[in-house]
Amino acid sequence: MQPAHPSVAPGHPAPLVRRSNLVETVQNSIIEAIRRGEFKVGDYLPTEQALSVMYGVSRPTVREAMARLRSRGSFLSRSGHRTRIDEHPDARTTELAFDDISCIEDFKRCYEFRRNIEAGAARHAALNRDEDDLEAIWGAFRRLHGYSEADEMPVDADFAFHTAVAAASKNPLFLTVLESIRSQALFTMDLSRKFSRPQQPQRMDAVEEEHRRVVEAIAEGNADAAEAAMRLHIDRSTERVLGS
Repeated sequence: MQPAHPSVAPGHPAPLVRRSNLVETVQNSIIEAIRRGEFKVGDYLPTEQALSVMYGVSRPTVREAMARLRSRGSFLSRSGHRTRIDEHPDARTTELAFDDISCIEDFKRCYEFRRNIEAGAARHAALNRDEDDLEAIWGAFRRLHGYSEADEMPVDADFAFHTAVAAASKNPLFLTVLESIRSQALFTMDLSRKFSRPQQPQRMDAVEEEHRRVVEAIAEGNADAAEAAMRLHIDRSTERVLGS
């Protein structure tokens, strides 16, 4: 295998130098490419032939690496002769575990934790997002807020908006940590909705405006504003349950 390949297009990963375990190296390179956003969730990976050119290895090496990746988790799936990226490779690889929320102090601690993690994720999203990230965030925003005042705001759509922001940070740890508290976050979101049901129209308007400020700051690449907007949103969410 040559250390460079003349047919690799600009912008593609450089072919790999020889290593003792090429299959493992190709595995790790594909995972890192997904983490960096070079290969997008929901898309198909390049063909075996294309990957062999990108990484400067044989097709059997690529084929074995792909088979190992599909067997190690659920983030890739086979569709005909192609392999689809079903989710981020770190979405379910966390060993973090948190107790369920059972009292008001647990509720406060969950929001304190989210306040700092998600504000940081929004800051990095403003610095690192690309056009696909913005499309995903705006899409999550529209799905969440495309409901009439008589409808219930779905908590899973709310969480999806927050994970879209975390994914745009390009730091997989933000997404991993947020996914690890999915059940706690959904519980607090649902609780906030129930506590403020008498003010449902006003609450929906307020939440939509808070989310919009986050997205617009990320779109503008304004890290300080994105961080502040997310922090304010989570503070306001706390207040909607506990009062000011």
